[in-house]
Amino acid sequence: MPPAICSISTMLCVRKISTELSVGSACHQPPYAPGHPTVPAPPVALGRTNCVDFYRAELVRQRDLSQDSWGFLLPFVPGMALALLDGVLEARSTSQLIALVAGGVGLFLGIAWWNAHTARKLQDEIDGLDAS
Repeated sequence: MPPAICSISTMLCVRKISTELSVGSACHQPPYAPGHPTVPAPPVALGRTNCVDFYRAELVRQRDLSQDSWGFLLPFVPGMALALLDGVLEARSTSQLIALVAGGVGLFLGIAWWNAHTARKLQDEIDGLDAS
């Protein structure tokens, strides 16, 4: 839309809503993935489990959390989409809009790649524990 059609209040409203959605998504994120307990369950033989078994169980839990990065990223999409819409309302050039969209998509893909990389490193460490 051309800037003459968009009122300042509309642009501020979209900006405020996108910010609130993004902050709300960040506040709503649980410290652990859905379906996983927030505190690891104590071992059945409390006090009788060796350190290596406990460490391996923690590595497995962290690996499982790292593999499900989209569950953490998807709540941020509405806020990011409205932030990009705010860019359209400000009548940016096409190259700026392409850069904004590419940056947003790159950010999400970069985080997903980093989580997958972390899961692979954790799996390598688990395999090393199993081999020893």
